[in-house]
Amino acid sequence: MVRGLPAKVIVRGLPPKLSADDFIRIVDPLPSHTYFRFCGADESLGGLGLTRVYITFNDIDSVFDFKERFDGYIFLDCEGNESSALVEFAVCQALANDNKGGKVDKKQGSLLKDSAYLKFMNSQSAEVCAEISESEFKKTPWESILDDLQNKDANALQVSAIIQYYFFVLNIHSLKILTDGTGTTCSGKPFQSLTTQCEKRDPTLSLLDRSLWTFLL
Repeated sequence: MVRGLPAKVIVRGLPPKLSADDFIRIVDPLPSHTYFRFCGADESLGGLGLTRVYITFNDIDSVFDFKERFDGYIFLDCEGNESSALVEFAVCQALANDNKGGKVDKKQGSLLKDSAYLKFMNSQSAEVCAEISESEFKKTPWESILDDLQNKDANALQVSAIIQYYFFVLNIHSLKILTDGTGTTCSGKPFQSLTTQCEKRDPTLSLLDRSLWTFLL
């Protein structure tokens, strides 16, 4: 501030690849000043990123002289990018404080060594691990329903396979599903002996399997 008047200006809209040395060379001679700050373009913004400069002049006449010379001036950077500069008073007239030589907080950067913080982080990690373990062994209602449906489908497919197998055997041996009323099949073999032979071959036959054999014989 000079005599209560604003003396800090900002030069906006400078090309993204313009360097501080190039800027000073272009505006030479630069009027006397007490503050100079060069801010390069933000590369994450791509083509929208632009460079800016803050300058605090020693007197108000230098402010108006600089604005008259470079407001609307076309600056060119090393890659050939052109941009029209905008010179205006800075909204914040205070100077940035780099805090060099100031008092440093002793706790700065000590969070990762703090016992309370480490205890808290360990408890959070333990809870997350416990939740993951429970989710791995505990089935959700939807998973239980899906398992029931899959079991039903598997059982249905197993019964269908047994029926197809029995009818396949029936076709091979030309068996008829009729008896002569004497307890024997049309081939003359006793009904009881056939079912007994089936049990001997596979004593683990289920009641459903035996019923199917009875029906076929």
